[in-house]
Amino acid sequence: MRVKAILGYLLALTVVLTINGCAGSPIRISMDSQEKLANEYYGNLINAWHFDKSVKAKEELRRRGLFTTEEWQLIDNREVSIGMREDAVYASWGYPYHTNTTRTSSGEEKQLVYPHGGSTQYVYISGGLVTATQN
Repeated sequence: MRVKAILGYLLALTVVLTINGCAGSPIRISMDSQEKLANEYYGNLINAWHFDKSVKAKEELRRRGLFTTEEWQLIDNREVSIGMREDAVYASWGYPYHTNTTRTSSGEEKQLVYPHGGSTQYVYISGGLVTATQN
């Protein structure tokens, strides 16, 4: 009898966590009110847009003016282009599998590593902008 009660509790807990999601999860963000979204960390909104195509997340990102019209076109097509801002890359392709960082006298440069099919794609960032891509 006690085992059934514990299993019932675990099942209920699993359902609640699945429905509500964790803080910042795409599921939770898609269910949040506009007021809560206005206070959401922009990285969580980018994640929600990339993984779930959450309309609410996209509306909030647009309201904040985080991306240009040109960047939104690239994001919607899941493309990356030279001159694109780093956060727009994350909205388009998600966060990279790995990031290599190089610090030089002229600043910090990043190499974002994305597995793609059987190959790897690289995006190079300097000063917060895409400077190069490599297949």
